[in-house]
Amino acid sequence: MHTNALETLNQFDKLPFGKKVCFVPFPSDVDSAFYINPKLYNKPIHSRVIEAMSINFAYGHVFYYDPFDMLLYGKKTPLIDMD
Repeated sequence: MHTNALETLNQFDKLPFGKKVCFVPFPSDVDSAFYINPKLYNKPIHSRVIEAMSINFAYGHVFYYDPFDMLLYGKKTPLIDMD
């Protein structure tokens, strides 16, 4: 999932599933939140997160997080600099 809204992220995090991922354009301590810096793209913030999540990450073109560590262990160690 992806969202730009903290409230949506909080609601998503409360869903009764052990493994869930929500890409967000802001740093967060919420367990299911995975930050992708919106400055990585020169497009509006919404489309940047969607592109980073759906096209690059989901299709394996660019990995911002190790997908196995992320989904199996919940690790949030970015593979690229998010600053």
